[in-house]
Amino acid sequence: MPTTITYNFTANVSGGPSITASNTIDVEAYDHIEVTVPSSTPTTVNVQPGSGGLLLIITASTYSSVTYTVDSSSTVVTLDGPHILVGAGAIALLGATQNDLIFTNGGSEDITVSILVGRDATPPPPP
Repeated sequence: MPTTITYNFTANVSGGPSITASNTIDVEAYDHIEVTVPSSTPTTVNVQPGSGGLLLIITASTYSSVTYTVDSSSTVVTLDGPHILVGAGAIALLGATQNDLIFTNGGSEDITVSILVGRDATPPPPP
């Protein structure tokens, strides 16, 4: 039985426009993971969405020095604010699969990273 995740986002430009997005997304499975990323020690988080990812939100207790890679990719992504990806198309920007996120903390203090993943339990076969 699917689980419904509701999301709401608002961006306001001072003296300018405001954009709001809200909707629901049905997922077959979800995980909420919190992990402490120590200074200078890469930390691997297995999120297991494979190719069935529908929602990925990554936040951190501070954004001053956190980066991550996805699976075996050499592309380093800077976590300089919340990363919010909704829909299979947006999540595909991270690569064909998103099984492991490898976080690196370049600062001197531990950082807590929070991850919410929504996915289909049985993704469709690749094309």
